[in-house]
Amino acid sequence: MSDDYLRLAVHYSACNEFFFKTQDCEKEYPVSRAFGQCTQYYVELQKCIRRQRRLQQEANRKISEEKRERLKRLIAEAKAKENKA
Repeated sequence: MSDDYLRLAVHYSACNEFFFKTQDCEKEYPVSRAFGQCTQYYVELQKCIRRQRRLQQEANRKISEEKRERLKRLIAEAKAKENKA
């Protein structure tokens, strides 16, 4: 398994279970893994990582929208103060 999945699985702690199952399977079946012995764990790991990324993207999008709205409010307030002066 590549180091990329190790870094992602560690980053997304919800996926650690699938990562360790995949890793254990690859150690236990070093030859038959090439024939799909460990594929189900690998697929679940990929799904978990995708799901965690999607959740993180949604959270980031929400934060970004809040920042954007706050910035618009601040600009509108600054323009209003400028027009009064």
